[in-house]
Amino acid sequence: MSEPESVKDLVVVDLGVGMPSAIVAKFLREMGATVWRVAPPAGDPFESIYPAYTSWHSGSRMATPDHLDELLARADVCLIGGEDHPGLEWSFEGAALIAANPRLVVLQIAGYARGFEQRAAVDLLVQARVGLAFEIFSDRPVNFACPLPTYGAAIQGLLGVGAALVERERSGRGQLVETSLQQGAGMFLSCLWMSIEDTQSVNMRNPPKDVWAPIVRCADGQYVFFVPRYNGMDKVFAAFGIDKSIGDTAKKGYFGDIDLFQRYATKFTHEELLRACWAADVAAEKVLGPGECWDDEQVRVNGTIVTEVDGRRRVGTPLTMRAVQPNSGAPRTSLPSAPEDAAPLAGVRILDFGAMVAGAYGSKLLADLGADVIKVEPLAGDIMRTASYPNFVVSNQGKRSLHLDAKAPESMDVVRRLCATANAASHNFRVGSAGRIKLDPASLRGYRPDIVAVQCFSYGASGPRAMNAGLDPLMQAYCGQAVRAGGRDNAPLWYRNLYIDYATGAIGAIAMLFGIREQLCHGNAVEAETSLLEAGLFLMSELIQCADGSFSGGPPLDYDRTGFHCTECLYQTKDGWVAIAARSDDMAARLVNVLHLQGFPENSRSWGDSERQKIAERIRSRTTHELLQQLEAADVWCEKCNENGWQSLLDDPTARAANLIVETRDPNVGALITVGPLVSFSRSRLDANRPMSVPTGGVDTREILGELGYSSTEIDNLAARKVVA
Repeated sequence: MSEPESVKDLVVVDLGVGMPSAIVAKFLREMGATVWRVAPPAGDPFESIYPAYTSWHSGSRMATPDHLDELLARADVCLIGGEDHPGLEWSFEGAALIAANPRLVVLQIAGYARGFEQRAAVDLLVQARVGLAFEIFSDRPVNFACPLPTYGAAIQGLLGVGAALVERERSGRGQLVETSLQQGAGMFLSCLWMSIEDTQSVNMRNPPKDVWAPIVRCADGQYVFFVPRYNGMDKVFAAFGIDKSIGDTAKKGYFGDIDLFQRYATKFTHEELLRACWAADVAAEKVLGPGECWDDEQVRVNGTIVTEVDGRRRVGTPLTMRAVQPNSGAPRTSLPSAPEDAAPLAGVRILDFGAMVAGAYGSKLLADLGADVIKVEPLAGDIMRTASYPNFVVSNQGKRSLHLDAKAPESMDVVRRLCATANAASHNFRVGSAGRIKLDPASLRGYRPDIVAVQCFSYGASGPRAMNAGLDPLMQAYCGQAVRAGGRDNAPLWYRNLYIDYATGAIGAIAMLFGIREQLCHGNAVEAETSLLEAGLFLMSELIQCADGSFSGGPPLDYDRTGFHCTECLYQTKDGWVAIAARSDDMAARLVNVLHLQGFPENSRSWGDSERQKIAERIRSRTTHELLQQLEAADVWCEKCNENGWQSLLDDPTARAANLIVETRDPNVGALITVGPLVSFSRSRLDANRPMSVPTGGVDTREILGELGYSSTEIDNLAARKVVA
């Protein structure tokens, strides 16, 4: 086994600026690509914004603009755009780059999707404008400590690049791939930004705003995050030593009576409570600060933390990929012919054996890009169908459903025939489970020698925590996300939108795309692995550890959870909230002039709590409309905090034209409005009219088995023996 040759063959020219494009370049480089970095000649201002910025670029080869044409002539991928900074003039026209280099795939990351007004591409401003900031509490916004628009744009950009490279193996041509911070935010809001006509026939369970998370403070002052599993509260009562006669506290609050649990938690140290929870089969973790888990044995086994030559440590790639050369004589896979403007993944087939969110979401993203995704479910169906229909919708739109008892001996022939027609297969089974039912990578290669097999685990494929139950909230606690979100001197805070689950699924989709390219280019099979833990660490790539052991980057929010610095912060007005991003000293000076403030230091980075309080006091005396007019006139970047992000998109023709919002008729729930594909292509077309409904369990079983060569009689016999349904 070795790294995929098709990734090591890639040449990437990085012309981007800011965090999203830097994360894309870092990801591709760590997968094995050669990255050439051409930075703005006048300097890159983001080096002073992100302590990890130089580390993100540390493995890139540096070049000057006068070598750009030569580099592009032999490049496969070019990165442009990213974030905005006042006075930075460093932009490129993607269409012109492709016209001069027809095989080039150009990724452009902007602030907003094509068709929308292109306002300042700054994560906090996008959070405010699209409504993300108002998705945790109903009465006030928060600055998401994990910059989800930025990470979402980077992930969607990687998906777009991977899909365009797969498509290029058919057409021989490159194209422009576009995504944005706005679309990146949409990726993590999919389960919240949704309209379902018939909510009575399905379980709409979804964490609400203002939810009290199951985080308790123990006798030693440490916090523990526990997750009542889907099987009720009895095990939690047992772990905490609570007599069930107290009452059915499961009915009080989304996670039960947190006040009750907190009272009992004070009887335990955090180690005692963790042992009690684990003994009672209650998933739980200590709430750790940023970087605190880096030295844990599980993280070490995964190898996610990388040490640089200068002794600094940083987060590496959240993905492991290995190429496996099939036996000689195996036929080489190629994509079937398709129209010039076909979807980029037309002709690609994916088998999805996954469940829940992290296991199923990745293949849904590939269905968005034109792949034929077959969801292979147990006869009882994916547990998310009944546990949380919104999350099931988000993770399974556009797929076909086949119900199969994979434990039945007769099912192996169905799996063998399925694999023979599929480019890739994915699952999120617990460690060891896939081997027992012959769905592990080695078994899958027995069915198809060059198949791409992607496995998503909780904590990793091996290590002391490998068998532990993994859930998004636990990873927010374990990876330091909850402490960072809580803000300075506050209790930890959990974000309700399952963003680590979505990131994990999407990283698996990236693995499938680059694995399929290896399959097409070199005829090799690919094994790939990721985990919730690795995704949770990846989503804090801003954090680095210096050689002396101290950490830099990834700071906690301020006490009010409005920002990291007073020049880039949320502020309350007389009648609402605004976001301000004064990213240069000149812009910060214009801000204080608008507010008629004096005596502020010229170096705005030295401003602290005192300056923040003065700014906040002046802003509270003005209406939102008045303040925004004044700030816009002074060229200070600002946005109104949108309290109705989803509602404001429902009837927005621009959102629909950009496929940011799609509407379909679903056979299960009627009218269904959801977030659509979050990346676009200049040449390949995403079919806006393709079915975006959710497959009824097993509805496609007969059709799929017929495609595999089974007769009607054979299908009836399989159903009678309860092998399929």
